[in-house]
Amino acid sequence: MPPIPTHCLVPAGYTDSDDYSIEAKLVSDPDKRLRWLIGLYGYSLAQNNYALNFVAPTVSTTGVVLSYTSLNKTANSAIFGRVSFDITEQLVIDIEGRQARESRLTQDFTSTPTGIRNGFSYSDIRSFDSFTPRVTLSYKPNDNMTFYGIYSQGTKPGGLNGNLGLANGFPAFEEESSTNYEIGAKARLFDGRGTVALSAYTTEANDMQLTTAVAGSQGVLTSIVTNQGNAEISGLEGEFRFQLSENLGIGFTASLVNAEFTAGCDEFEYTLQSGGFQIGSTCTTTRR
Repeated sequence: MPPIPTHCLVPAGYTDSDDYSIEAKLVSDPDKRLRWLIGLYGYSLAQNNYALNFVAPTVSTTGVVLSYTSLNKTANSAIFGRVSFDITEQLVIDIEGRQARESRLTQDFTSTPTGIRNGFSYSDIRSFDSFTPRVTLSYKPNDNMTFYGIYSQGTKPGGLNGNLGLANGFPAFEEESSTNYEIGAKARLFDGRGTVALSAYTTEANDMQLTTAVAGSQGVLTSIVTNQGNAEISGLEGEFRFQLSENLGIGFTASLVNAEFTAGCDEFEYTLQSGGFQIGSTCTTTRR
């Protein structure tokens, strides 16, 4: 039986990942009027990526070459805390904060036809620092009802796009941040057999990270991450649950969301005919 032509075989790949996390917390007496919590957090991730390619016998006697293509590392450390205070028996305030740092490393390797690693084609490391506060005010007029309001800030760390991003002018992307507001109410009904929850929220997002389609090295459509401006998301949510019997319950949820971009523009222009390939650039000043 003749050998299978290499052009009839599809390259494959696999990723070898190792991750570790640790968290330690110190908590005060939960029955006190003033309560507190402080903690430390650590996380690490290492990903080794390999490609399995089928080649002519003149290159490899087995017809198979295993290449070490890239290395990705992520390290995150944080200190966090919370202070809760009973202003009255019904009114409680919670103040929280988290200081974090995340570092990301990406290295793409150049391999010879026999799979031997031959230096870096891309290597970069970035670090992102953030402080995210959260304040919650809750009012409980009785044992069956709670009203609350929340103010918080959030962040999504940036990262690296590697060789593919470098070829398209976006080797890295910045962190995404948000400011969030929420008010709501929760209640228990029918002697606890039913619950209802209503909430309204608004999120103001800056430097939103979006997946952007680009052409790969061999013309195959793939994607990178880019920052594409600011957005505002607001909505209403409602939930109702009722326990008909010990073993049977029903539930109903509804959500109304309005989301829109408030600033920025798309760096790429696409047409249906091109299948999403980059055909132009209109906002070059936004490139990082």
